[in-house]
Amino acid sequence: MTLSSSNIHISSYSRRFLVLVLLLVFAAGVSAQQVTVTNSISADGSYSTLSDAFTAINGTNQTGASIVITISGNTTEPASGALLNAGNWISMTISPTGSYAVTGDLNSALLHLNGADHVTIDGRINQTGDPVLQLINTNTGTAASTLQFSNSARNNVISYCNLSGGSTNTGGGIVYFAGSSTSPGNDGNTVSNNTISGLSSSLRPVNALYSQATTAIDNSGNLITNNNIFNFLNPAFASNGIHLSSGSASWTISGNSLYETTALAPSANTEYAAIRINNTSGNGFLVENNFIGGSSPSANGLWVKTGSADNLFYGIYIRAGITANSNSIQGNHLQHIDWTNSLNANWTGIHVEAGLVNIGTSSGNTIGSGEGTDNIRVTFGTSSTTTVPSGVFGINYASAVAGTIQNNTIGAITTGNTNPAFSCNFFGIAKIANATTSPLIISNNLIGSLTENPSIIAGSLSQDSVQVIHGIYYNIRNVNIGIVTIMNNTISGLSNNSVHQTP
Repeated sequence: MTLSSSNIHISSYSRRFLVLVLLLVFAAGVSAQQVTVTNSISADGSYSTLSDAFTAINGTNQTGASIVITISGNTTEPASGALLNAGNWISMTISPTGSYAVTGDLNSALLHLNGADHVTIDGRINQTGDPVLQLINTNTGTAASTLQFSNSARNNVISYCNLSGGSTNTGGGIVYFAGSSTSPGNDGNTVSNNTISGLSSSLRPVNALYSQATTAIDNSGNLITNNNIFNFLNPAFASNGIHLSSGSASWTISGNSLYETTALAPSANTEYAAIRINNTSGNGFLVENNFIGGSSPSANGLWVKTGSADNLFYGIYIRAGITANSNSIQGNHLQHIDWTNSLNANWTGIHVEAGLVNIGTSSGNTIGSGEGTDNIRVTFGTSSTTTVPSGVFGINYASAVAGTIQNNTIGAITTGNTNPAFSCNFFGIAKIANATTSPLIISNNLIGSLTENPSIIAGSLSQDSVQVIHGIYYNIRNVNIGIVTIMNNTISGLSNNSVHQTP
């Protein structure tokens, strides 16, 4: 009897242990299946990663399918990343059911659209509400990216996601438009309403968004709109927020906010740009209604760069082609910036290096403000030069092919120097070149303020150096280009604090 009772007692514990094991196995199985595919051809099911789901989809002809991929938990992608090849589906939609992260530590692309078309990644829960899906590549290597388009990836929409990375790849970015081996390029894609940022305030990329292809097969017709792009300047490397390089054409960059949430202290004398377009064979670029500056969206707060190094800065830099009236910079705001250089590298709001570009012709740009003071403050550590004019520029049009500069507001700007003996020059609108092929038209701009006097202040005492302040500076040497049109501009409220007297 005792033996029988003992046996019954042991059997009870065994049953409990078996139930517990089964529950743990079931829970592990459920938690591992974080990605669900429906409406596909022979790839429906649950998967542990996006990589596994994409592999299943890649392995079957998806002609005519309207595929839905649902993310219902955090995933860690393998070293190969999540690679989606070209397919014949009608559409593919990827969205989360909660606040989840797709992460990986890859010196390559975390998510790679390799010729894939008509893919929508919507980072909102059930495609409504706030963006909650995080796409994070924690690798800071020279080939890392978080999202890559390549080999004719077209007509895709990436929206309402939080993308972050810290790649130091000068030829890549958190979002990377690579080249295509056959025509067409990566065309007609939309990146909208996302946050794109470095991994942290100290782990920053070289480019937040980057495009580079060949002139023969360019990336064209892409729309970058309404994104918050922040903490994108790398302290040790030349870096950019949005960088369109060779093989890019006909892009629209619209409604984005580019800002820095914490003070930036560079460790090297690098060059920075919030928006950089650098392709002389590319035309059709439209840069409109973006906010550059501040520490939060819409240029609120204050963007601070310390004087730890000497850093050339461009809010918008464009080096493009010369097709008539095809490149345009309209309605942008560069505001709330406090920038200090250890030496005297130029600070420029809008810079046209090459190409035919119209600035403010349909909607004026604002650099600083037409009201108040000190909206933008730039401080040098050594003197500006006057032989080759340098200093702070609102708009600098260096291209030999002239466009039109109209309706812009440049004001509430103060320049200074950490040493009162040295200068810091100011130029509202400048045309400085040794050669040019056509005259620039400058009209209906406000430089300074109608209500604030002074509005633009060359603030250094400049005791031992010449310090200049110009509303409009037009200097073309030894070239007869016909009639230059400068008309109906308002220049008011400029002040030069220099006490220097030329012997």
